[in-house]
Amino acid sequence: MVNSSLSAVVFALVALSASAVPVERRESVLSTCNNARLGVISGLNITSKSIEALLSSSNDPVVTSASHQALSGLQTSQGGVAIIVKGVLAGVTPDNAGVPAVANGLAEAAQALTSIYSNDTGVQSKLASILTQLNSTKSNGDTAISECAKLSSSSSNSSSSDSTLSNSNSSAFTETVTVTATATKTIGGAASVQTEADGALIFGFGRRASNSDGSQCDLSSVEAVSAFERATKDIQQLAKVAGSDNTTQAAAQTAMTALSTAGGAVLQIQNVTSAANTVGQSILDAQNSLNAINSTDSSVDSALNSAQIDMISILSAVQKVAIDCTPTAGGVAPGKRRRGIGALIWGH
Repeated sequence: MVNSSLSAVVFALVALSASAVPVERRESVLSTCNNARLGVISGLNITSKSIEALLSSSNDPVVTSASHQALSGLQTSQGGVAIIVKGVLAGVTPDNAGVPAVANGLAEAAQALTSIYSNDTGVQSKLASILTQLNSTKSNGDTAISECAKLSSSSSNSSSSDSTLSNSNSSAFTETVTVTATATKTIGGAASVQTEADGALIFGFGRRASNSDGSQCDLSSVEAVSAFERATKDIQQLAKVAGSDNTTQAAAQTAMTALSTAGGAVLQIQNVTSAANTVGQSILDAQNSLNAINSTDSSVDSALNSAQIDMISILSAVQKVAIDCTPTAGGVAPGKRRRGIGALIWGH
């Protein structure tokens, strides 16, 4: 059965501080915390693809409706992760607005999937795997909360975030579907989305780091640029199939513009103080634009789902940039803890 504690999924993605553990332990604790964050992002990626496979394998209208609702929930979670990643890039405690978004999205996905009752053994098998993947995402959250809490020096900030979850996200994962097949193996905490530095066309991102010295930061930045490029190509396809749907066209254009801005800034992240915040905000803008699209056209829906999966790859790649390229290595700089629920100005 899927564990009912949603706070364990997402609260761990929120607070990091350098002073609550000895210096010699911080690097190990932070590494475990960051790997767990990557595991949560990987969980979104794997589960989204599995739900797409479920959709393509069944003509049952109940399965179709629930699968679309589950994907919508995961996309809401992506928006929350984008908020959190923005804070991680800027070296500040991520804004608490990301927490309920991730929690609500995961709850929506779980509730939609557990509403499916089917005698089709193929559906049962796929559903079992998807629910296991959601539980694995929660397990990565459990790891993160146990490790990130060790880095927190302010119990008041932590408790305020936890209270928000308790008050507004009381719904739980509940597995009620009877399954007959063995689910696929869980995803480890260090799992991450695979991306390719494959020489795709540059979409206004400037030159790759062709003169780089091969440092891990350079490699992670190039990987992020490749992720931006792949997403831009799929969003271009989304705009193409949208045709006369002006709302979708406008949202797609906003997303492409935002990713172009992010791609231009990511290669400057070590040298320009404002670059990290620019990258984070641009990714959040792109994610929010895609999340706002609501179309009943199956072609648009298919193209949008492809773009959304690309956005998960971006979140993974940029989380790695935060680890490899920022002074705090994905942690929180001293004196840069956030206070107050739902602050709207990130990175300041």
